[in-house]
Amino acid sequence: MGLDLFVMPLWRFFAGRFEGPVEAIGAKRIGTPKPDDSEFLARGRVVRLRKGLEDRLGKPLAWSDEGTVALTLQYSYPALQALRAFAAYQDHPFPRDPGSGRPLPFEVSGSSPEEHPSLLCLNHLDAPTRYSHLIDHSDCSGFYLPCEFTAPQRCLEFLDGEGDGGPLTPGEIEDAIRASEGDVAAELFRSLMAGDGSEERAREQIERLRRETNFAPKKAEPPPEAPPGKHVLDWYKAGSSVRLLWELDELNLVLGMTRDWGDLKSGERMAPDGDALGLVKYGWGVLHFVARVSVERRLPIIFDG
Repeated sequence: MGLDLFVMPLWRFFAGRFEGPVEAIGAKRIGTPKPDDSEFLARGRVVRLRKGLEDRLGKPLAWSDEGTVALTLQYSYPALQALRAFAAYQDHPFPRDPGSGRPLPFEVSGSSPEEHPSLLCLNHLDAPTRYSHLIDHSDCSGFYLPCEFTAPQRCLEFLDGEGDGGPLTPGEIEDAIRASEGDVAAELFRSLMAGDGSEERAREQIERLRRETNFAPKKAEPPPEAPPGKHVLDWYKAGSSVRLLWELDELNLVLGMTRDWGDLKSGERMAPDGDALGLVKYGWGVLHFVARVSVERRLPIIFDG
């Protein structure tokens, strides 16, 4: 499943008044159902989100939440994580040569870029970064607002009702897949859940990074508590598309791109075949284009994974 990116009013997202990139070519939407609030409820949610963020930041936020969908396209998780890994490497270059201690040239796996040691260092240790809006954000939900603020903010809603009883267990998910997709799909899900040892390898690598640096383990944010009669919806982070665009431009001083996704002609690609940084360049080109449209149109970016 891909990651859909939108530049559009938030209320339209909450009301389901949009067509995703898969739907645009006549296919059925994959993953979670569209939100389906009424326009009245959707606009009220935007007001509450804005007020909550303004209270946290201590300053007013102004963006346009009117108009139609300005942009929709499908991104890829590997491209986003590869781009984040490249940004993390600029601040904390790992791995390093065991003999000299010098950083080795940047390389990233196309299948598991989220396991790059530089990115593990930022995600799991208290290491600082110049690229917080790019890195410190969910990869499947949340927003970027065309407003200026320094750090990404936890973005919470407290909605009426008691919620949905919490996340499903792996067994419940497997049963649901078996009922809808059959035994083969359910067995595939079970094999994926069994894992390949990557989490254990990541833990060992994080501990090695901690020993090689002065950074302490990152403290997890406490889970939010909802008031009586409410349930909490955690979008995880709201970033600034103004800051995101600035960070991508700064990163491009190293990457050396001369155009982004919006500048390509039909059939053109962000990088030629065999380019060692091809996945990073594709990730940069798409996200730079989306951030540019967000800032130009004064509309939010929405991650819908």
